Amino acid sequence: MPSAFFYIDQIYAALFLIELVLRMISEGGPPFFFKSPNIAWNYLDLMINATSVLNLVSAVASTSNQDAETIKASGNMRIIRILRLTRIIRVVRIVKIVRFIRALRSLVHSIFCTMKVLLWSVLLLVMIMYVFAIVFTDVSSEYSRGFEEISEANLKFIREHFLDLERSIMTLFQSICNGIAWGEVADKLNELSRIWGYLYVTYIAFCLFAVLNVMTGMFCQSAIESAERDQELHIQTVLSTKQQQIETFMSMFERLQHDLGRRPTGNLTFMEFEELFCKPHIRSFFEALDVETKDAWTLFNLMDVSGSGDLEASEFVEGCMRLKGPARAIDVSLMIREQRRTRKKLLGRLAALLTRLPGVLFFVWHTPRASRNVGLSLALEPRVSSDGVFRR
Repeated sequence: MPSAFFYIDQIYAALFLIELVLRMISEGGPPFFFKSPNIAWNYLDLMINATSVLNLVSAVASTSNQDAETIKASGNMRIIRILRLTRIIRVVRIVKIVRFIRALRSLVHSIFCTMKVLLWSVLLLVMIMYVFAIVFTDVSSEYSRGFEEISEANLKFIREHFLDLERSIMTLFQSICNGIAWGEVADKLNELSRIWGYLYVTYIAFCLFAVLNVMTGMFCQSAIESAERDQELHIQTVLSTKQQQIETFMSMFERLQHDLGRRPTGNLTFMEFEELFCKPHIRSFFEALDVETKDAWTLFNLMDVSGSGDLEASEFVEGCMRLKGPARAIDVSLMIREQRRTRKKLLGRLAALLTRLPGVLFFVWHTPRASRNVGLSLALEPRVSSDGVFRR
């Protein structure tokens, strides 16, 4: 190996070794070998770095020892040279890059998840080709035995493409994969008989328009479902989408401030918000983001959580994120919970009033009119406990 390549190789080996040591330190020694979620990658990196060290030792020993015969006779050196072949395993490390590139990871994950569909698709295609191959092989055998007089060119053609079952299957597979021009095969079969030409065209049409299209649809569906089941990819997509939405709403808030001729860090009052809300492009922005825009007052109150009468940038962004889109399951659950609490309070107060009603009616019936007003007001005075329920 030239000296330049040797030094470059050792530099990369040193970088890999430093990375391994830092990971061992960060994970705390024993967990690196027994409890790490990436334990398989850890052992692979450990083996690669060990072979790199052995490779360096063998190179130094080969350089220092000038006697080639002694080196060849040394069993240890032969073992070390065999271990040098394990440097090829470093290529496997490139697979780790897939984990850090979302688009590449999605592609690789989808490909692996479609392997089951691929196997069944290949099996179905082989079965279809096998059935048609039996027919065309039988036709080739009959014409080869002199079933009917045909030209030497046609006889050579059918022997070349349909002599046995294996060649027939290969010909049929090449016909639907652009390996050979299926039009030429159809013309040759038409010269033998219209029946075999039409049968071959039927096979081509069935495979191209039905079988392969259905297979493509199954592959697409399987890839989409596998991407949806990938939790890590789904989390990355949600976080990326949320960050994009935050940046969009923040840019909208800065645009509102720019329309008012102020700095982007200022607050929005209701009068200013209502004035801007009447502009068509502002309404279109909210409607495009699927935020309800019935009126400015309602939208402003829903976003002004603090109730200060001013909208800060954080309140505007959080309010738009909260109001964006239709109601979610958690919003409906919170509404049901609040309705139950309100209903419980109302029923408690109603029960308390009903228990006091007989006493009030008795007082009204037996008390003179002069003192009735004062006593009635005292009797109807609410007595509320700490839990919000009326008590006697």
